[in-house]
Amino acid sequence: MPSNPNIPSVRYRSQSGLKSLSPWSIERGTKFLFAEGDARHDRLKLKVEARVHFSPDALEDVLGDISHRDPDSRPDVLRLENRGPDRWNVSTVRDTWLFNAHGTADLAKPGLLVFKLELDLNPTTFLAHQPTPRIADIQARPAAEALRVDPNVRQYLRAVTADGNDNMLLGVDYLGSTVFDHRAERWDALMDTYMGKVQELLAATLVPANRLAVLDAIIFKSIVQAEVHWELEHRDAVSWVSGFRKALFAADNATRFTVYQIGNAECIKLTINPEIALKIYAKEAANRVRFEIEFIGKINRSFRTHSRAGYRTSVPDQLKALRVPAAKHVQRTWNEVMKFTAIEDNATDLCDFMARLNRCVPEENRRVIVSLLANQRRLCETIPDGFAPSTVCQALEREGILIRTRIRKRAPQAQYALAPSWSRMFDRLLNRNDAPPHLMN
Repeated sequence: MPSNPNIPSVRYRSQSGLKSLSPWSIERGTKFLFAEGDARHDRLKLKVEARVHFSPDALEDVLGDISHRDPDSRPDVLRLENRGPDRWNVSTVRDTWLFNAHGTADLAKPGLLVFKLELDLNPTTFLAHQPTPRIADIQARPAAEALRVDPNVRQYLRAVTADGNDNMLLGVDYLGSTVFDHRAERWDALMDTYMGKVQELLAATLVPANRLAVLDAIIFKSIVQAEVHWELEHRDAVSWVSGFRKALFAADNATRFTVYQIGNAECIKLTINPEIALKIYAKEAANRVRFEIEFIGKINRSFRTHSRAGYRTSVPDQLKALRVPAAKHVQRTWNEVMKFTAIEDNATDLCDFMARLNRCVPEENRRVIVSLLANQRRLCETIPDGFAPSTVCQALEREGILIRTRIRKRAPQAQYALAPSWSRMFDRLLNRNDAPPHLMN
């Protein structure tokens, strides 16, 4: 059992800004690993409605203002495509903005356009594209500036993420500093800022300044889809996810889950119920695992069942409150898996071993040295032209793979033993028992 599962997050400090999937962290329990306040929102889909009033004879001017194509005068945001005498399809200009809108505009009556849109938002991506993570600095930026895609950021993030997307935060400042207090409050402020900027830019697009049209408030009507995620650090995220998949199957081989590829990321999707799924994948192949709860469809059911938020709260407040049911679902799944099995790090250890060995041994000699270490658990120094000269053996010793043995002081060549931790790894991988046993209780 965890020694103290309710340890406050504020007492934990991480130089990377992420909690670690280490034995110490896992022992703290799920309320520590998947604290509600550590959760962030990712892909969101919202229904939005807006009404534009104007003089009936000004319809063509109003439509032209909305779908103008002169970015030098004001931001080019929306496109209108006529679908009938009184209906237009609405979409955002592609690859330009940190949100996407699509839907319809209907001439409800002369002088009234009703816009019914679905907004695709991503607060994580929004923050990643800001030049500074300070909320006050983001709030001070004009909406069109804050919401514009930074091509350099997008290209870089797509290059370093395993799934090839740009919805990841890099750097301690963007993640929320090395400590974990007040992260929920900071994220709530970011959500309010982001959604406010989107409303501001849409309002300026639908009714430009100094025009005769009048806009009713842009209203967030409901949540269609939402993702809430946690990211944890591990030294080999890809191997850890592969191990978790096997552990999940061992815990319950009747569990409904699918495995699919997103770029170079293997994603495990566990269906909790028809409206909720848990996705687990290596967000950054080197060291970051993402746990993501996806809400689809009847999201209000989650509020009635789990959330502290009232049923009639605003959409932004409902989004924030989704962290409560999301945390419960990911915590419950984690507890069930860990009840039946432990995730071994064999694949991770092997990757670490080969990375260290490859730094020390020329390519043409790697196979023979690996074979000797796996089978004999020792290595004898060779002449300088051999496959294990002193320079290689000493480098392997510095990497922690070999340990110099000095029992025979006058041995003709230096003798090295495979370090016990690596020897035990080969025992696990090869189903052997060659590693020296623990002699101390």
